[in-house]
Order: sequence, then C-alpha cells, then structure tokens
Amino acid sequence: MILEFNFAAVNRTRDLNKAAQGLANNIIWRLKRFYGDYYPYLGGSLDQLISKKINQGDAIHSLRNLVGIVDHTLWEVKNGGDTKHPLTNVKGIYLLADEYDSFSNEYMDPHNSKDLSKISGPL
Repeated sequence: MILEFNFAAVNRTRDLNKAAQGLANNIIWRLKRFYGDYYPYLGGSLDQLISKKINQGDAIHSLRNLVGIVDHTLWEVKNGGDTKHPLTNVKGIYLLADEYDSFSNEYMDPHNSKDLSKISGPL
C-alpha cells in the first residue's frame, strides 16, 4: 500500500493561510486517491470511506483516520488466518514524498527574493 505526496504540486503564495489551505487540499486529494486505489481491501465503498473518513477541514485528522483504518484492516487480516488474503504479507503503508522540501523552502529562506505570487502549480 503506497501513499504518495507530491509537494511540488502545491501552490505557493505569500498569504500563509492560503498556502496552508493549499497544502491541506493537496493532502486530502492524495488521501482520496489512496482510498480509490485500496478501498476494496479496506471495507466499505469508496463513497463511504471518503464521506466518513475525510474531513475537508482537517487534513491531519483525515490522515490519522486513514492510518487507523489500514492498521485495523491489517490487524484483522493477520488475526483472521486467511493466508491467501491479498494483504497477508503487507506490513503497513509506504509513504512516498516527492519534492518534500519544494513547498517549505519557499518560506524558510528569508533572503528569497522570488515573487511567490508568480510561482504556482496545480493542486
């Protein structure tokens, strides 16, 4: 199970509230993609997982929900005794974070003279 984040895709702006919202939106979008890939193994329908486990206003809480669901599912598989289950040998979530420093570097360098209003990327 792979959860991918690409932080180069987050819009950067001098408005830190908008920047934080853009980061949260990117995380939520990636969580939805994870559910889309793995919902058949996590119990419930895709719509049910997204509507009940993703809080549009709280990306971190939504990430915790996802980790909790995966942990619970893997525990059930391990203790269920079905050695042919597709998740039998899965240990957890692999996290791939592409361009993890791309977003934060724009804000951490006080000498950065780039005009952030002209730098943007798709969510």
